[in-house]
Amino acid sequence: MSEQPVSSRTNPVLAAIGRGIEAVVLNSRWLMAPFYLGLVVALA
Repeated sequence: MSEQPVSSRTNPVLAAIGRGIEAVVLNSRWLMAPFYLGLVVALA
């Protein structure tokens, strides 16, 4: 029980993985934007 939880502040690998996941999530909305625009045009 003496183990401490690993935080992203102390582990640069976890911090890099977290930044990568964040970038994928935030950039995926731009990949979906043309699809949503096409849906709007199709409904019009």
